[in-house]
Amino acid sequence: MFTPKNIQVALEELYDLCDPDYMMDMLENYGEEFDDISPTLLAQAFQKRAEMVSEYRMLSTIGEGFSYQGTALLQNRAVRLLSFSEDGTDDERVHTIQRKELWLEEDMTFSVVSCITTFVIENEEAICMTEYRSLVTAVECERDISFDMGSLICELDDICMFEHLLNDDATVCEL
Repeated sequence: MFTPKNIQVALEELYDLCDPDYMMDMLENYGEEFDDISPTLLAQAFQKRAEMVSEYRMLSTIGEGFSYQGTALLQNRAVRLLSFSEDGTDDERVHTIQRKELWLEEDMTFSVVSCITTFVIENEEAICMTEYRSLVTAVECERDISFDMGSLICELDDICMFEHLLNDDATVCEL
């Protein structure tokens, strides 16, 4: 469950997987971002954004349009924390991107997922998107961390900032 305490414990366990010297460098370089990460704001954001992660998903605006999702890839609802491109190719009509994603599951485990996304373009507008995801690994040790921890810290900071701004906007709208 996405509670502040569970999220804080999960993040601390993730940080503990990393080399202590590396994490000291992260703390020196990203100290302000670390300080701004709020488990309470993360919990609010994650509860809104959590979804079942499908192996396959298709969205199309062709004709009347349709969408389709395949079977669940992960056991729990999850939140994508980070996505980074690894490769891609395109022409005037088709764009394909290969990326890795870091997901936090509702049971507070982290999973690295590979995702291939293909967009079909017509008149400079995407008319069809397909995604295929496969599980790369559950993050259990340092070698499973295939992403830059600094990028994750900045992303978590951004999530908190946007959630804080959304909360402020909601308060202003209530007046």
